[in-house]
Amino acid sequence: AFDDAKDFYRKQKANNQKDAGLKQWTWKGPGNIGGRVRALAIRDNGNGVDEIFAGSSGGGMLHSTDAGNTWSYVSDFLPSLVITSIAIDPANTDRMFASTGDGFGGSNSIPGAGILFSVDGGENWGTLPGTSEWYYVNKVIIDPHDPATLYAVRTDEDDDLNRLNFGSIERSTTGGLTWENGWFTVNPALDIEVDPWDPENVLVGTSNDVYKSTVNNGNWSFNPVAGMTGNKRMEIAFAPSAVDVVYALAEVNNGSFYRSLDGGSTWTLRSDTTDMGPIMWHYNSLFVDPNLSSRVIAGGIDIYRTTDAGLSFTKISNWETFHEGMGAHADNHIFVPSVNYSMSSPVVYVGNDGGVQRMDSIWTERNRGWHNLANTTFGVTQFYGADAKKDGSLFIGGTQDNSFCFGSNDGDWIVTTSGDGSQAEINYLDEDIMYANLKNNKIRKTTDGGATWELIASFETSIFCSNSENENNSCCQANGPGIDGTPCIDEEGIIRIDDNSPLIGEFIMDPDDPTILYVGATSLWRIDDAPAGRSVQLLTSPGGLFVTTIAVANNGQIIWVGNTGTTLRATFDGGNNWDDFDDVLPLEIDYPYTDIAIDPLNINRILVSKGGYRQDNLFLIDVVNGSPSESSATDISLPFPMQVNTVAFHPTRSGWLYIGTDVGVFASEDFGQTWSITPIFNDIQGAHPNEGPVYSVVEELFWYGDGSVDYPFHLGAATFGRGIWVTTQPVFSHVYVDKNYAGVETGSFSQPFNTFEEALDFAAHGVTIVFKSSGDHEESGTPLLLNKRIKVEATGGSAVIK
Repeated sequence: AFDDAKDFYRKQKANNQKDAGLKQWTWKGPGNIGGRVRALAIRDNGNGVDEIFAGSSGGGMLHSTDAGNTWSYVSDFLPSLVITSIAIDPANTDRMFASTGDGFGGSNSIPGAGILFSVDGGENWGTLPGTSEWYYVNKVIIDPHDPATLYAVRTDEDDDLNRLNFGSIERSTTGGLTWENGWFTVNPALDIEVDPWDPENVLVGTSNDVYKSTVNNGNWSFNPVAGMTGNKRMEIAFAPSAVDVVYALAEVNNGSFYRSLDGGSTWTLRSDTTDMGPIMWHYNSLFVDPNLSSRVIAGGIDIYRTTDAGLSFTKISNWETFHEGMGAHADNHIFVPSVNYSMSSPVVYVGNDGGVQRMDSIWTERNRGWHNLANTTFGVTQFYGADAKKDGSLFIGGTQDNSFCFGSNDGDWIVTTSGDGSQAEINYLDEDIMYANLKNNKIRKTTDGGATWELIASFETSIFCSNSENENNSCCQANGPGIDGTPCIDEEGIIRIDDNSPLIGEFIMDPDDPTILYVGATSLWRIDDAPAGRSVQLLTSPGGLFVTTIAVANNGQIIWVGNTGTTLRATFDGGNNWDDFDDVLPLEIDYPYTDIAIDPLNINRILVSKGGYRQDNLFLIDVVNGSPSESSATDISLPFPMQVNTVAFHPTRSGWLYIGTDVGVFASEDFGQTWSITPIFNDIQGAHPNEGPVYSVVEELFWYGDGSVDYPFHLGAATFGRGIWVTTQPVFSHVYVDKNYAGVETGSFSQPFNTFEEALDFAAHGVTIVFKSSGDHEESGTPLLLNKRIKVEATGGSAVIK
């Protein structure tokens, strides 16, 4: 898909401008919250200081030359920003490799673009030959015995639904120029290690077992190790100081710990559970002291250490205190020692879902010994959704494993709690009122601009009264026994709704009444948070699957909802009657609906996206008489396979569309007949097929401003890996010029530019420049370069540019 996109856009005339009024983007943060870091690699910067490369799952690669005090991005436009491992050649530290594509499972799996390489210390990166279509490379390593030999492990797809069911082991003996035929693994291959004592002993951890190499007359094979099958995800670590000692941490039983004394041929269970958490398919990491083989650090939701080879473990971090300034963040993926690591100075770095932290004495300190290295320039937060005040002075959003956070610039933001967030909404009539949706639909509210928050609604299962059961339930105490499944409001004013919710629930505010909230679980619910009192109403249950997207028209009466299956449903009377529009779309496979947008200029025109790396996942629906049988859909998908996550119409310009994909934003000026005619070009990578802001997953596009002179419309992008971005200037469809105007110049109708040159410099592709005054317009005398697609109109009579 990535190569197809580049090939398509190389054929287009391009420069550094954008389409549909987009020109430049500005990063708004946060820089201090962090995000998922699966990869760390460290080398000496030449002065004995740790030079760190950190790979984010969606934010690309960051670089620090001062042990994590400051950070910079290697590039906004690597072939993929989904970095899963980084390997540095110890014999030539300018030679580096990075694997891309998060194939560890779950809804956060994001494809990459093979294995990247650099020969100049990380300044420039390319893709190794033959790997660009390896979309889920979970790890790449350099053989410590021979730097020309590389190993990689992959997760592979088995169908069009992108299900990750099996894997492979790859090997190159030519420094990555060529690769041998891969060895198949029944389950996704997630970890690989070479025995530091024996170059022919290679162990692989999959999502279910351990594979071990066998070499016979130079012929390699990999086979599962007896007794290690059924342990789910396996992480492996050799002991550098002891021959044949190797450890494995298994997902089963919240972390079972094994040791082998014969290089991985046989294993002994040392601890049947380490209590490291229930989702170790996501977090699972090991580090063995280079000097003492009995000392091991293990990472799950928290971090544990053992000094007796796994017979006992001590917890040395507490994720619940991280946002209070202590401990390490949750979900720990990798440990790397300092280049100066020693028995007297055991400094270790950890990468997790909160970025990077450092412990200066890993074998003696505990929770208070961790130092958070996510500062004002560590911007890899993974957002699911966001909103902004109309003047752009504050942004708020829900994030992966960093709850919801809010801030006003690219520096420090505020995060109030841990866990996953979802979407957030700001009351557009009173911006001190904000709502944040946490995982499984726990909705919180502030009325004082974020100083204090209260829980106002909670989706839970099995919370209601059944006859005399659950008599301790607060709803039962307040209201008496009720009917199963009937929502209630407890004595604290919290709405309790009995409905199974996804981890990341859908949540929006009514554009006609900011006290009305719509929440999706397996059903669609309307919550009225009116000053007179809260209430809740079940609107529709679209097929029993999770609601994935909701759209409401400006009149508050037209509501659309899509789910994880085939259901696309709409009401045109506020929810009293519903019709299914599934058959309007010409689709055969049950992809989830990812987003719906209603054209603000024509509420009978609907933009719908579905999931999957396909070319039939974006449609424009023309609704006729509210009838599915009379309505029609036009396929306006991109001309190459790409996941589309979010869609939007321009608020005032007919035909201007914007979509957020797994590789940034695309724009159209003609209702999707053509897309992004003038994409960004990057000198190193060649044609780059999007409208910015970076080569990252865009989860939600959102508008802020009200279209007035004081608050013009800006487009925001909530990215899953690079925080919040906004258009640097308003997304105008028209820019105005009046030679007789002498006030503040913004390019708007009431505050036009004084010269055509100013308007031309300000305008983006697709914009119409309108002359309000007739006659001669004296310019600077410097020739003007018309290097963009614009239209010119004269409304006050003929205008002459001189």
